[in-house]
Amino acid sequence: MVMDIENARRVTLDGLLEGLGHSPVRRKGNVLWYLSPLREERTASFKVDTGLNCWYDFGLGRGGGVMALARELYRSNDMAYLLERNGRSASGPVCRSVPDVKKRKQPPAFTDIGASPLKSFALLAYLRERKTDTDIARKECVEVRYICNGRRYYAIGFRNRSGGYELRNRRFKGCIAPKDISYIKSGGDRKNATCLVFEGFMDWLSYLTLRRHGSLPCLDAMESDFIVLNSVTNTGKALPLLQEYDKTVCLLDNDTAGRTAFASLCKALNGKAEDMSYLYKGFKDLNDWLKAESNVLVK
Repeated sequence: MVMDIENARRVTLDGLLEGLGHSPVRRKGNVLWYLSPLREERTASFKVDTGLNCWYDFGLGRGGGVMALARELYRSNDMAYLLERNGRSASGPVCRSVPDVKKRKQPPAFTDIGASPLKSFALLAYLRERKTDTDIARKECVEVRYICNGRRYYAIGFRNRSGGYELRNRRFKGCIAPKDISYIKSGGDRKNATCLVFEGFMDWLSYLTLRRHGSLPCLDAMESDFIVLNSVTNTGKALPLLQEYDKTVCLLDNDTAGRTAFASLCKALNGKAEDMSYLYKGFKDLNDWLKAESNVLVK
């Protein structure tokens, strides 16, 4: 299909997702629920309203129309590229007349949000399964309790610089908006010369655990600040901060998204970035490597 702006507005989200291999796990009237195509999850929290032709990802706290989804899927703002990718995916009868309706403000995904010290036995047990040091986790994270779709939940919460939280428990991976990076200056007001960059906070906790147990000798003595992207889509938000450092060390995932994020950082920082994902070569990320390390004991 040759795609232009007019055609792009007529592409249906359910048709586009079908072309990408995603099927709804349940439906109720015009509302379809999917496992998010933007992240890993076990419980469907990606909503598509076929009447309005709009989507909302409750885990990310973001939504929009077809082009907004394309920007998230392909991590690009290049309109020509997005139209070409949508045209390639939109094979078959995925276009129909979409009503011209005013955007409705989405209800908040989470309500009655409260944060307290991390004490839950179940959450601490989950951290032990991930082999992260629970003493470190208690210091760096909180326990967040909230209501979503009328039901109360709780999760490990990791705060970002805009006041939102990344959420994790054994069954859920998401966030409470606003989505942003987390910036940790280990020297207080003093800025170090090096900044370590992680994709998610579980990898950052893994690094702190490994450092505490002396399992990363090449990094143990390095005085560093930290940036947790909380998603590789936040790479651009980290750049203004990273440009102030003499050196950036990346411990991102060993996958296409992680390699792409490192390449973009390295280019933007004029080569002043080092990829240290080789430390956990053969594993998806630092936490997977930590879980395989039998000599690291956690509390």
